[in-house]
Amino acid sequence: MKTKSLILAAVACIAATAIYAQVLDVGYAYHANLYAKNEIVADTNTKDDLATGTINEHAVNLTAMRDFLQRFTNAKNVRWHKADNGFTAWFMDSGKNICVQYQDNGNWANTIKRYDEKLMPKDLRAIVKPVYYEDIIDGIIEIVVPSKKNPVYLVYLHNDMRVKVLRVNDGELEVFKDYKKG
Repeated sequence: MKTKSLILAAVACIAATAIYAQVLDVGYAYHANLYAKNEIVADTNTKDDLATGTINEHAVNLTAMRDFLQRFTNAKNVRWHKADNGFTAWFMDSGKNICVQYQDNGNWANTIKRYDEKLMPKDLRAIVKPVYYEDIIDGIIEIVVPSKKNPVYLVYLHNDMRVKVLRVNDGELEVFKDYKKG
């Protein structure tokens, strides 16, 4: 049940931020540099900002902003958006595309990090690569929520015949989605 909630949170964040994974002729591709053109939100919102839901950082709940600044001391080019149930921040940090969500009251809800294989944690690699040693890893989504000690990972990979999404939860590996090519 908690895992399904985590996956739903990831899907919601991905949809809300217009981050996409592009379907190739062979499967799922991961794009780690989608936010390269982000800029700090200006003091006044532009027509484009209002259309996309981008808000001024001063409009963010103070509790959420304090938590954000403590968690992400190196965050640059942060984009804040207001959702029906809270606030979301997007930014790049050390090659990772990061989405952080807060509830209306400022409580941290989740963090979703997207990155490619070269930034894959060693312990995650030790779980995935011995089983899928010939597959190409297209990208990783790391989901962190307050109710879980460890992150949940979604690993996107493919080979000549299949495209798979693996889920690694508390060190346990399972095939979450499996698609046949062609």
